[in-house]
Amino acid sequence: MRTQTNEGAGTLSHWSRFGFVQMPGAAPKAACEAVRFAIMEEHDRRVREGIPLAQAGTGFGHLNCYPGDQVAPLIRALDAAGVGVTVDGILGRPRKLLSIGCNINLPGSRYQNWHVDGDYDDEFVIVNVALEDIEVRNGSIELAPGSYARWMRYWQFLARRLHHAGVRCNMTQGDVLIRSSTLWHRGAPNRSDRLRPMLALIYNGQEVPATEFLVGYNGGKTKFMANRFEPGLAGRIKEFIQLHLPLIHAGIRLIKSFLAPVGRST
Repeated sequence: MRTQTNEGAGTLSHWSRFGFVQMPGAAPKAACEAVRFAIMEEHDRRVREGIPLAQAGTGFGHLNCYPGDQVAPLIRALDAAGVGVTVDGILGRPRKLLSIGCNINLPGSRYQNWHVDGDYDDEFVIVNVALEDIEVRNGSIELAPGSYARWMRYWQFLARRLHHAGVRCNMTQGDVLIRSSTLWHRGAPNRSDRLRPMLALIYNGQEVPATEFLVGYNGGKTKFMANRFEPGLAGRIKEFIQLHLPLIHAGIRLIKSFLAPVGRST
């Protein structure tokens, strides 16, 4: 297993080759800590009161989260540090913030399957911010460098053995990872004893409509949400199959990838 550090990767040439760039220390640690604290406070409250974090996904261990309006100063600080200018350069046009979220990796989580986050003909940019130190032990994201530029189905990704070239993206608090929505990646297990949050900001051009997940969502309060499994019975069944029957799930996904249109989100 290889790891990707944050040494000398913050250039557009690196993006062109690999589909991601890193900007070490671009976010103030104090602003990161304020967002992290709000997330942990809401988590601890739910645990104390016996309230589930989400209706699905807690078994697999990967959730989404609106981090709360404490994120606004952090976003302004990122723009001041030049992150916005970098995103504009990648997009080739002025950026628009479409969504504010957070990847929550719970203790004891599993590997996600390799996937992309968007369609190849509707690429957007994801800005991840390390709200705390992120390493292999607490589930640093795994990337397949260079895989963003090819239109391919899941079976083609496997046949080209790109999953064997994966690198773990370790970061310290305040580091920024900018990645393409079409870069193949997966969430990794969190083997620590506490959840690991990572901010996720989604940008595209000005012409693209924004989502509801912006400053002011949920009354400005932190909210945990399901990630890959929709709430309800269907989502719980899918999660059960991935947890307890992984080979069946892998086979189904492989078969479906032969039939799915090329270039669609996985």
